[in-house]
This record gives sequence, C-alpha cells and structure tokens, in this order.
Amino acid sequence: MGNLTLYACDKTVWQFKFRYHPNFRYSIASSRYGDDMSGLTASLCVRRATYWDPEMGKEDPAKKGVCSNYLCDATPGLEVKLTGPSGKVMLLPEQDPNTDYIMVATGTGIAPFRGFIRRLFLERTPAAKAYQGLAWLFLGVANTDALLYDEEWQNVLLKYPQNFKVDYALSREQLNAQGGKMYIQDKVVFMERPHSC
Repeated sequence: MGNLTLYACDKTVWQFKFRYHPNFRYSIASSRYGDDMSGLTASLCVRRATYWDPEMGKEDPAKKGVCSNYLCDATPGLEVKLTGPSGKVMLLPEQDPNTDYIMVATGTGIAPFRGFIRRLFLERTPAAKAYQGLAWLFLGVANTDALLYDEEWQNVLLKYPQNFKVDYALSREQLNAQGGKMYIQDKVVFMERPHSC
C-alpha cells in the first residue's frame, strides 16, 4: 500500500506502513507527492497531548491524548491505516502565478501550509516554475524550540527571498507593542503589507 512519514513530537521522522486505528483527524503536512516525491507517502504533524495535574504535581497518564500519544510512541515499522480526506479540502489556486498567499497558523496548524510551501517552491511542477507571487507565512508558537519545520522555512527563504517571507510570534519570548505576550494576531497587525491587495 505505501508508507506514512510522521513528523513526530521529538522532531524525528518515522516511517510507518498502513494498518487500522481508530478515526482521528490530522492535517496532512505534505503535498500530494509526499516528502519523497513518490506519491506513496504522506506526512502528519503531531503534537503529543498531555495533561499536567496540579494536585498530583505531574502529568496524569489517564488524561493523555489517545491518538497523538499512540503516534508519538510508535516505532518504525508499525502499520497504520489512513482514510480521508474528510472535511474541507485546501488547495492552492494555481491559475495566476502572481497570486500572493498569506498563511497564518499556530502550532501544528502549520501542517497544510507546509504542503503549500513545498508545492510552491520545492516541487518540479509547471505551477511552481511559474510562481512569481509572495507567499508569507505567519507562525505562532510559545518558544523557539516549538518551531516546526524551521529549517525548511529558512532554506526556502534563502533560495526564494523575493517570493517567500516568514514571521514568527513567540508568545513566551517576544513582547507585543503594549508589552504583553506576542501572539499571532499582534504580529500580523504590526507587519507591513507586502503588496496592495
């Protein structure tokens, strides 16, 4: 059937084969060609869901995320089954190569935009070759160590500085104009618009 590439919580890439598991929804973090460009892989961006119990003074294992922990604890070779898509489908409108894209995400919500950015800049497709617009990514996370795919964004930024821009809102490390925590909406409000829309 194929393999599933999982971008796991500890920023390690795992390979899985397909097998049944209860239905949980995650956004795919790769384009239709997958990370290896074979069309046989898909990437998921998963963050381990845990609950800190203040009375116990530790994480409560009874209140952890079922699927996120299952995936994060998985070992190479584990078979999982994927179904989908479900819900709304997000596709890039590729008719106009001058289209500007503004992508706003927090945490693992970055998943579909990773696929977009790979499609625009890393794949060898006619749409990617023709793209002349600006793709601007705003990503909000708590700390620098929580940035997902930062190395990929920096590589795209180096290769396509006229067509890609990335801004981070680090709520526990940056301050907004009023001296409070920097959230994604604060970052978007204070940035200059690259083009008139």
